Amino acid sequence: MDQLRKAGYAIATERLLSVNSADPIAQSIANDAAFIRERLMMPYINSRREVVVVMHSYSGGPGAMAAKGHSIAERKATGKPGGVIGLIFVSAWVAKEGESFTSRSGGQLYPWIIKNPEGRTSVSNPKDVFYNDVPASVAKWAIQKLGYEARAAFFTPSGPPA
Repeated sequence: MDQLRKAGYAIATERLLSVNSADPIAQSIANDAAFIRERLMMPYINSRREVVVVMHSYSGGPGAMAAKGHSIAERKATGKPGGVIGLIFVSAWVAKEGESFTSRSGGQLYPWIIKNPEGRTSVSNPKDVFYNDVPASVAKWAIQKLGYEARAAFFTPSGPPA
């Protein structure tokens, strides 16, 4: 992201509401989509800018939902400038409307996802699961950045993606 900033691109990134939430049971993919749309996308779009949404892992679901209805073409048709010009999915997933993250795994979490108390999840061995092909120093740095994901976000149905 530093390279994009140095090249003059504006970057908006924050942890989703479902990460390290004080109330993980209340979280959902819809909450995360609304957060991405209102907090990260719309300030740029409303200032007449073109936006590329880059999503990784779980955020592909809420990110695609957030972009729905905000493409350049959709906004132009209503006389509004700005909008989403692209979606980039990096090791990400997108569910069909009505499906959840767990729909593709028989309604269950993957075996490497640990159910923690109070509706949170974590990963059993993040080095092997996420960072098995990067230098150890990069893996160590990334693992320190991981948070707990709200379990409910994996089970709530997705809205329509862009």
